[in-house]
Amino acid sequence: GCDNLNLDIIYGLPEQALSTWQTTVGRIVDLHPEHISAYALTLEHGTPFGRWANKGLLPLPNPDLAADMYEWACDFLAQENYQQYEISNWAKPEKQCRHNVQYWRSKPYIAFGAGAHGYVNGMRYSNVLRIKTYIERLSGFSADKYQFPRSPAIVNAREQTMREEMSDYMLNNLRLTETGVSGSDFRSRFGCGVAEVYPEEIAELIRDDLLEKMTSDNSEVIRLTKRGRLLGNQVFMRFVDG
Repeated sequence: GCDNLNLDIIYGLPEQALSTWQTTVGRIVDLHPEHISAYALTLEHGTPFGRWANKGLLPLPNPDLAADMYEWACDFLAQENYQQYEISNWAKPEKQCRHNVQYWRSKPYIAFGAGAHGYVNGMRYSNVLRIKTYIERLSGFSADKYQFPRSPAIVNAREQTMREEMSDYMLNNLRLTETGVSGSDFRSRFGCGVAEVYPEEIAELIRDDLLEKMTSDNSEVIRLTKRGRLLGNQVFMRFVDG
């Protein structure tokens, strides 16, 4: 009875061949899911893969091969009528992930459940991790004693500065491959132009063919180039303060 499916796949695995990746993606497409997410393997600190790699027991992924896998997937999925609307996400028409687009566009979302994260009224916050503790903290909870979205379940909360809001906005919206950062939306939100806040960063990234300017709906848009999608982290770092 499910008619709206997403499948997550990972590339850049140790000893993974391009042909193996191509077979995997081909079989995924044969299932006709409405949405596909493809992520490069990240070796996180404290994980078994991370420990094995540090000890030399696991060959590190080849970044050049991983880039080839990504570029091939972009071309292949486009041929199969999947729209790449975000760096790592493809969808059939009208099937973009509404939850993810909400935070890529720096719009508010509420944290429900143990370990959940939220962003409301300029505050980023997270709930306690343990389910039992989460339930205990909310037992008998009275909303009258807390200012929304605060609750006894929150363990970390931070009010963001305007500069931090701008930085997050750039990092999130630039992930959207088609819409990118809208100049009119940035101005309506922050009261100033994006080129006024980040003149040098934008000029240098355009010069390096990592960002491009275009016009959409009578607004200037800044978005990643095809090369910029491969080097997204280098772009995002330019908009991180401190």
